[in-house]
Amino acid sequence: MERIQIYKTQKGYALFFTIFGLISFGFGITMLFSSLKNGFKTEFLGGDWNYVIYTIQGFLFFIIGHSYKKYEKYFIEWDEKELRYFLPKNKSIETIILSEIKAISIKLFEVRIHLQPS
Repeated sequence: MERIQIYKTQKGYALFFTIFGLISFGFGITMLFSSLKNGFKTEFLGGDWNYVIYTIQGFLFFIIGHSYKKYEKYFIEWDEKELRYFLPKNKSIETIILSEIKAISIKLFEVRIHLQPS
């Protein structure tokens, strides 16, 4: 069965961003609570603002890693009898029997498959 991934992602990036995001968020939130407990230094240079930045950075890296992981599940695959696809706007895997295809029209960013009425 031939398979095409819709979004090209590298699995290492998803894992790296997720782990680095969790570590950075954990460090940032821990140090932020510690600095709030001991008195938050409000000076921009030399203050405790870098813990806020670590926390935000960790959250954003986690979101990036999660989106890489989310987009790697979309695909188009086919064999001699059927075509199956799972696209972002679908809730489940769709299947098209190849013998039911009447016509195919291809435009720049769109493929339309015309099926025989059932």
